[in-house]
Amino acid sequence: KQWYQRRVAITAGEKEDCITELKDSLSTKEEQLQGVARKLNELTESINSNKIVRNLRNDLLEQEERYRKLELELSRFKAAAQERIQQEQKLNRELRHVSTVRP
Repeated sequence: KQWYQRRVAITAGEKEDCITELKDSLSTKEEQLQGVARKLNELTESINSNKIVRNLRNDLLEQEERYRKLELELSRFKAAAQERIQQEQKLNRELRHVSTVRP
């Protein structure tokens, strides 16, 4: 019991040293936490940037697919229009031939 009382009874200087050590330790831990918080923010921003890039890539792929479909539709329309023009030209030639053949 006496040993314990002697051990507990620390000097004022030892007490101040312990307090200073604890404050230094606390400051170090707070700095470490701030560093971790900064890294976490950087990672979060990076993840968000990656999500934005991925979304833009997906949008671009969708737009490319839409453009390809529009090109196909346009080529079909051109082919149909060309066929229609040829039919009308053929009909006009036949009508001219019929009108020149009549007496």
